[in-house]
Amino acid sequence: MSFEQADKFRMRWEGGLSDDAADPGGITNYGVSLRFLRSLGHDVDGDGDIDADDIRCLTPAGAALILRQEFWTCQDLDSFPPLLAIAHYDASVNCGRGRAVRCLQAACNAFDGPKIDEDGRLGPKTRSRIADPASMTSSLRCVSFRSGRRSTSVWCRRLQSSPNSSTGG
Repeated sequence: MSFEQADKFRMRWEGGLSDDAADPGGITNYGVSLRFLRSLGHDVDGDGDIDADDIRCLTPAGAALILRQEFWTCQDLDSFPPLLAIAHYDASVNCGRGRAVRCLQAACNAFDGPKIDEDGRLGPKTRSRIADPASMTSSLRCVSFRSGRRSTSVWCRRLQSSPNSSTGG
């Protein structure tokens, strides 16, 4: 699974400007929220502050550069099984790396096999567990239910529409 394929999937759901008052990240464009941009200290428009104008001026390519570094490359998602790479990248963009890893660990622990700490760290035990293809189909289905977000049904639809999923696309 390449980053480009996973990001294309993400863009189906995160493809534009959103200013939802219920979103704790604030105004968001192409999956990059104001809260996240501020945490990076990234002044997109170069005016000396990080505000809603920075989010508004993000391009799809600019957002992809940020997201690739912060969610794909730093987690070595090229080493993940393909469908899991999509699901984990999408979850990471939406709820952060730590929470996405905890969801993944909880999903793995819901099935047979060695239990792993749900600590939000993508270490060797978690990587070993996700490398087991026998448990991954069930784990993928479980990831969305463990997110704790108000949009659980949206997560399920995302997963079911992923390329080569057993239930869709």
